[in-house]
Amino acid sequence: MKDFSKKIKADWNFFAEFFFHQLHTVSGQQRWHVSVKDVQGHSIFFNMEKRTDGSWKIVNAPKVPDWIMGLETILNNSIMENLAA
Repeated sequence: MKDFSKKIKADWNFFAEFFFHQLHTVSGQQRWHVSVKDVQGHSIFFNMEKRTDGSWKIVNAPKVPDWIMGLETILNNSIMENLAA
């Protein structure tokens, strides 16, 4: 596993570049810290955690905009692709 970035189409004219950073927790829980800038250039940060079913979900992110929540499946797939590489 390694840190990586991926451009994802967020809107018909906006491609956001998401930066994924692997977190090493004391409990051994698998997590990624994800950062991205919105169309106005504001930084947004959130974590994704591996669930028991093997999927990656956004966690502890009450202020994450809806457009990011709508990309959760694509973000999950991006992590899975990186882990398989």
